[in-house]
Amino acid sequence: MDTALALTMPRTLPQPAPVRALRSVAPLPAEQPAATVPTTDWRSAAIAAYWQDQPDAFSAMVADLRLRLLDLIGRAPDAAAVIVDRFARTAQVAIDGVIFRLQDQDLVLLRGCAACGLRQYVSPPIRSRADLGYALAIWEPRCPDCEPEDPREW
Repeated sequence: MDTALALTMPRTLPQPAPVRALRSVAPLPAEQPAATVPTTDWRSAAIAAYWQDQPDAFSAMVADLRLRLLDLIGRAPDAAAVIVDRFARTAQVAIDGVIFRLQDQDLVLLRGCAACGLRQYVSPPIRSRADLGYALAIWEPRCPDCEPEDPREW
């Protein structure tokens, strides 16, 4: 071993600090009786609770989308016109040819590529009437292969 290296290395490894026992701030809740939730079936109980809450979650998404659009454009779409994707957790509706989507608590627009129209893109979040104006008038998404060419005058 190199003597310079041997001089800089500690002879013993530092000992870790002793682990202190954690105190519980509040007492743990009493366990459920075995008849209510069998210990071997807790996964099924959690999944059942998830599916029970889904209709409420979807109704809340539809209501949220309708309220945001009422506030933003002065019109609330019919609840039956709103399409909910339960797996993507999105709600969307088309109004006058414009597709609005509620996703991840953000209201966005969906728009096809400005050049080819084949791919669909999501706008930046719309939080105000000015954001909506930008998305409608200025924002023009393009596919990577559809970038605009330089003008001939260049």
